[in-house]
Amino acid sequence: VGAYEGPHTVIIGRNEKNLSMANFNVMMEKASGEYIITAHDDDIQYPQRVSMIMEAFEKHDVSMVTSNAVKITAEGDVIGPSCKTGDCFISAEDFAENGWTDHVRGPVLSWHRNVFDKFGPIDTDGTARASDWVIPYRAALLKGIYYMKEPTLQLRMHASSRGSIGRNTDDRDIFNVENSSESMTQMIYALRTTADAQRLGLIKAERGKALGLSIRNYIVEECKLVAVARNRLHMRKMRMTWIPHAAGDLVASDVPNLGLSESSLEIFTNGGVMRTFPRKLSSREKIVRAVQGRPWYVAALLNPFHVRYWWTLRMLQKQLLVSKSSKKVR
Repeated sequence: VGAYEGPHTVIIGRNEKNLSMANFNVMMEKASGEYIITAHDDDIQYPQRVSMIMEAFEKHDVSMVTSNAVKITAEGDVIGPSCKTGDCFISAEDFAENGWTDHVRGPVLSWHRNVFDKFGPIDTDGTARASDWVIPYRAALLKGIYYMKEPTLQLRMHASSRGSIGRNTDDRDIFNVENSSESMTQMIYALRTTADAQRLGLIKAERGKALGLSIRNYIVEECKLVAVARNRLHMRKMRMTWIPHAAGDLVASDVPNLGLSESSLEIFTNGGVMRTFPRKLSSREKIVRAVQGRPWYVAALLNPFHVRYWWTLRMLQKQLLVSKSSKKVR
């Protein structure tokens, strides 16, 4: 900032506590610009990001511009593109029918301030999180969203992020309950937003009715997924457990039926597993599958040059066997 010679004003603010979605309301009160471009602190912005976004705003006259991103591990190793589609427009109808997509990930969002000026602050009782649902849908109801296939940043993926907590599991039923429950919550907020847009005269009644019908159909389908998954979990004598967002890289409830001891969990969380071989073990789900999968010596034969990978498997599988043996003894 000190080296930049062009016109600029820097305002630094820090909330006394984590405000979650209310942080966007505070930010919009402080911001005076016509366009808002967010930058998350754990991602890496490309130098040309702002100029690319502003060119898209001027060319397409939309309420939001998003882009592709290159996903990286917590340590910075490249995983691959976040999205594989080309440039496209996203309408409110697209959102109402399909829900959230990779095109509108929170870290890549940028919007015209009318997205807040027209709708007002976000209701934190209506949604506790997921800015990449609420804000994009508002923009889609106004002038729409333009997505650029060219990446403008590197998106850091790590197991302790808010979007990963509770979802990094190899249990499909648990994943469906968590994922679909959030989808329903956010689409109910979208339903309210549609009614607000109609009341404010931002959309016509006919369009509002059609959007509302699509959203309700979407919610019903998600309800079906939750119902089936929850019933299966009940048959297995399992219930949902809520864990704090700051629960760390791995907790016992994320890996049900794995039978890890406290010492094993400590190795997972503090022993640097995520950092040992990030390409192969970059999430709880991959770790669990690896530990429960083929023996480490088979992995060593198949990947002889990936020493850190199969050596990590050896350590984890050894701990798992010790844990199971100790449980039998008790």
